[in-house]
Amino acid sequence: MAPLPFMILDISTAPIANAGDFITPAADREAPSNYKSPEAIAKFQKESFDRDVRMAGADLDLAQITGAAFWTLEHGLKIGVTYGDEMAEHKIIGTIAGIIRDRHCALVTYNGLSFDLPMLKRRAAYLGIPTPPISLDRYRSDNLDIYEELTNRGKLKARPLEWYVRRFGLDLVKPLSGEQEAQILEMAAATNEAGELVMPDAWDKLKASLRHDVIAIARVATLFGFATFPEAPAAPQPRPDDPPIG
Repeated sequence: MAPLPFMILDISTAPIANAGDFITPAADREAPSNYKSPEAIAKFQKESFDRDVRMAGADLDLAQITGAAFWTLEHGLKIGVTYGDEMAEHKIIGTIAGIIRDRHCALVTYNGLSFDLPMLKRRAAYLGIPTPPISLDRYRSDNLDIYEELTNRGKLKARPLEWYVRRFGLDLVKPLSGEQEAQILEMAAATNEAGELVMPDAWDKLKASLRHDVIAIARVATLFGFATFPEAPAAPQPRPDDPPIG
């Protein structure tokens, strides 16, 4: 039997607009017993609530997909961001799901079995997109999760993808951290006192970060001998000819 075609995949997420509606309200949160004054208690409650809202970008049921990048030998590298638009998100997820379904791809990710892949399936369900046939089995799946391989299914020390980029001395620079990716909607809309956007290139930076991760996954997987992708892109920065998803 011929090997399945590879799809190297990475996504970015952020909280849905009304994530706070599904999180324990600030007023219902119990402060530690050493908090005595009403002001200190209220401050703790608000900060706790705000933290959980920010973290909702990692919650399968409270997150939206803000961008994705993938590479296959057939399609090359494709990158798409939503600009906060649900229809754009629908198109990105639908395109990826369709390729997975039609080509029966083996998905190559970093921590994808725990995040990217279940998020893709869950968000597809919420948007009414036929759920892509993705196996999340850690032991009997054709999908390759580099994180799972490096940690021996959680038995060894875990490190982020960027750590291995630095450890191997790869010529890759990621414009946004994971925390910044989760705040992309706020960052893209933030203005200064003059009403000017603080980061007018926020979405371009997200595209570059997604491109970085796909390239980093391919190179780290190759360096560790898990798989080889001789045709995958190796350039660290976005190029004008990178086609969008969909």
